[in-house]
Amino acid sequence: MADRQNETVDQPVVLSIDRASLPVVPAGEQLIEHEVYLDLANLGHGPIVAMPGQMAASGNDYVAQKDLDPATWDSLVRENGEAGLQAEAEVPAETLD
Repeated sequence: MADRQNETVDQPVVLSIDRASLPVVPAGEQLIEHEVYLDLANLGHGPIVAMPGQMAASGNDYVAQKDLDPATWDSLVRENGEAGLQAEAEVPAETLD
């Protein structure tokens, strides 16, 4: 049996990200089909895969996974997921009448 006392669990790396420096897709620009994006203006929705003809709108702050280093992408996705969980926790459960 393995000695579990000496095992360590990798903790997620928390990065300080300068959002102003992130390469956000400008409003009106077409997203690259099948590329993965994260919308920083609408946290909690998770990464998306761009559909044919999909455009960045004025209410979006899309960043492409391919334009970020893996640690930054991972940190943003984790933050996005946490925002989604928090939003779900704040929504009151529907009651049956």
